[in-house]
Amino acid sequence: MLTQSPKSVWIEFGETLLTLDKEKINALKVTDSRGKRVDKSPTIVSGVRATTKIVGTLKKGTYLVTYRVVSEDGHPVKGSYSFSVK
Repeated sequence: MLTQSPKSVWIEFGETLLTLDKEKINALKVTDSRGKRVDKSPTIVSGVRATTKIVGTLKKGTYLVTYRVVSEDGHPVKGSYSFSVK
């Protein structure tokens, strides 16, 4: 539960994320309760962290973060988590 809109959302992993030249293999997406994207792509990858910036100011409500990343050993990982702005 957040008391104000975040400027970005990120997730950290136990292993470095794989990056390839000009190929977007890691994705972090944030959607509102209607399924509308509220993040600004592309996903920024730095070491073990994947980050995406939020467009504008989020209104009160619940948001879903979905991700698909590839760890340095080539293992794909996907999942989701949610957060709320009150």
